[in-house]
Formats: sequence, C-alpha cells, structure tokens
Amino acid sequence: MRKIRKEISTKQKIINTMQVILLGIILGVFSKYIEVWPINKFPKFFETLDIPNFLSDFPIWLCIAIFISVFSASPKRAAVNVFIFFAAMLTSYYLYYAYYEYNLPRSYILIWAVFTFLSPLLAYITWHSKGEGKMSFAISTLIMSVMFITCFAIGAFYIDTKSILHTITFILTVIVLWRKKVSENIKMIGFGVVIGFIIALLTNYI
Repeated sequence: MRKIRKEISTKQKIINTMQVILLGIILGVFSKYIEVWPINKFPKFFETLDIPNFLSDFPIWLCIAIFISVFSASPKRAAVNVFIFFAAMLTSYYLYYAYYEYNLPRSYILIWAVFTFLSPLLAYITWHSKGEGKMSFAISTLIMSVMFITCFAIGAFYIDTKSILHTITFILTVIVLWRKKVSENIKMIGFGVVIGFIIALLTNYI
C-alpha cells in the first residue's frame, strides 16, 4: 500500500482546501452555464465536441476526483478534498438552477447527492492506487474498469468511443495512475478493460 511521505502544514492544508472549493464552484457554475445557454452563443468547437453533454456525464468528474485523490498529501486529505470539491461543485450548480428558477429532476439530485456522500470513502481508497503491492495494483485496475465502462459504449461484439473528450478522459486517467513498471501498466490497462467489458455485458444482458 501507499505510505504518507510528508505531512503538510495547517496553512498549506487550508490553501489546498480553498483551491479545491474554488475549483468546484467555478466548474459547477460553468457546467450549468453552458447547459442553459444556446450552444450557438459559444465558440464552434463547443458544439463540435458536444461539451455541454460531456460535462453532464460522469467520466470527467470521476477523472477530476481521481486527480485530486492521487495528488493529495494523505488518504484523509484525499477524502476531505474530494468531498469538498463535489460539495462546492454541486452547491454552485444547484444555486444557479434556483436563481434562474429552472426545474431539476429529483432523481438527478439524489444520484449526485449519494455520490457526493460516498466520495470521501472512494477518494480514501483511490489515494492508495499509487502505492506498491498487489492491493494498490488491484485498486488502480478497478478504477480503470470503471473509467472504461463510463468512457466507452460497450456491446457484446463491439467497443466504441462515446466522444473524443471521453477518450481523452480515459487516457488522462491512465496517465495519473501510471505505474513505475511498463509491464504493470500493460496489466493494469488490460485487466481493467477485460473486467470492465465483463461488467458492462453482465449489466446490459442479465
């Protein structure tokens, strides 16, 4: 498993937390802003890349949470940082909705609320993915499986990308989880894809 190399000062913890909160607020407002405004009000590439729909999907937020977790100073800090990020993001997102009096489906709110409350535990576990040993390797492999399922369209006889941004998100996840040995990375990606493929098939056809 991964070991804590160096504790950071209280001042640095506060700075890091404020940065995470700010990031969450900015992304929450931005993702809502481009949802409610006509796409032709934005540069052409917003429509070409279908950015509004991409930001309403899970992969990008999972990827950001993985980055925050892995680069946190400790598993406890990872849990705190990721929870605060999602809390700030969702709060700003929903306040934007309330300000303009848009109707938001309760099921949508419930899904994100549950995910936010589970995020500290998931972040705590994710932090250990960059460690040494079988447990860390297993964690990183399972993360790859989840990202594979969410980033690609999977069927019994095909695997297709949802969009170029989804593919980039998957690649970024591989980069942040990259291990020291090339052989370990090949196994991590390979096992992750196979496990993800099996889970997707079981979910779709059983």
